[in-house]
This record gives sequence, C-alpha cells and structure tokens, in this order.
Amino acid sequence: MSANAYSIEIRGLPELQRAFKDYPKIAAPRLANAINKALAILQKNATSDVLQFKTPRGLRTGYLQASWGQPGVGLELANTGKLSGRIWSNARYALFVHEGTRPHLIAVVRKRVLANKKTGEIFGRFVHHPGTKPNRFLPRIIAKSQEEIDTAFKRAGELVTQDLATNT
Repeated sequence: MSANAYSIEIRGLPELQRAFKDYPKIAAPRLANAINKALAILQKNATSDVLQFKTPRGLRTGYLQASWGQPGVGLELANTGKLSGRIWSNARYALFVHEGTRPHLIAVVRKRVLANKKTGEIFGRFVHHPGTKPNRFLPRIIAKSQEEIDTAFKRAGELVTQDLATNT
C-alpha cells in the first residue's frame, strides 16, 4: 500500500456548488414554462376529430370543447411557486361523456309528462334511459400531444443546463 496521498483540484467547484444550490431558482421558471406549454398543446389538440363525438355537429352546443382549457374556465397555469398546472372542461356533463352512464330512470320533476317540445312527442311520466357508452377522449388528446410535450420538456432541460453553466 502506498503512503502517498493524491488530490485532484476541480476548477470552478465553488461556482458549480453555488449554481446547484441556486438550482430551484434557476430551474423553476423553465419548468413552469414547459408545463404551461404542455397545457397549451393539450388545449390545441382537443379538436373534433380527437374528441370523436357521436352527435352530429349541428346538434351539439360545442360547450365541452369550447370550455376545454379556457383561461378562467378550464385552465390553471403553473408558476415558479407552484410547478403544476391543470386543464379541464367546465361542462358539467364532461365526466358523463368521458365515462359513460349506466341505464337509469328519468322521471318528471316540474311538468306532468316528459315531452319533446320541438316534435310534440310525449314520452310519459318516466323514461328508461339505456345509458351511454363512454367516449374516453382524454387518452386520445394525450396521445396526440405526447410528442410535442416531450419536446417542450426536453428543451426546458437543455435550457436549465445552459442556465446552470452560465451561472458557474
């Protein structure tokens, strides 16, 4: 065994250590930006062809799609203090569209019978609804968005690395 001691000096180590200490302040803006880009990509890709509604366009209100990711209605952006974001549709029925419904009974509440005002068809006091099949649009939106989101986060990682190198 050798009694000699060897040492290696790493030039710039104190600066590198300081940069890593400041890592959260350096990385947070870049990550918040990437999260917000991901939300914008998800919002952009919620198109009719991806949502695949069964009801013809002329018979839909379009509210589920229109409220998807709208600021103040269905969007919560990330910031440097909170590195998370949320996107949703404000349509109360969005979950029923996505998950479907079981067969259920629809009963009269305020009127004497259930009727279609446009056609004049009368259904009676109760209707046995057969339920609806789920339209799981979220996995389709995510699949269409995944590549762009991966690119946004890869770029954010590169920018964080550049920022760390600049601060050393």
